[in-house]
Amino acid sequence: HLCDQRRPISSQKLEFPMVNFDLVESDEDDLFSYEERESKAGVGERIYKFMEWLELREETHVGVTSHSGWLFALFNGVVECDENLK
Repeated sequence: HLCDQRRPISSQKLEFPMVNFDLVESDEDDLFSYEERESKAGVGERIYKFMEWLELREETHVGVTSHSGWLFALFNGVVECDENLK
């Protein structure tokens, strides 16, 4: 779906000049495909890889901006929370 495609980083930089986009590898959304929508398993695997990468970061505070569907998959399919937090 077209709504799943992110905007080019060059556009994001103009709208959000206070954000550092240096770690984004491509201006365009290389993961988006017009022919095939990413499977739920594929989303889960990508989120898991992101969490592994995030765990290795030196920063103590990190802001993550995302599509609400991605966050839903993160908190309902990848991350296990203590029952007291639900």
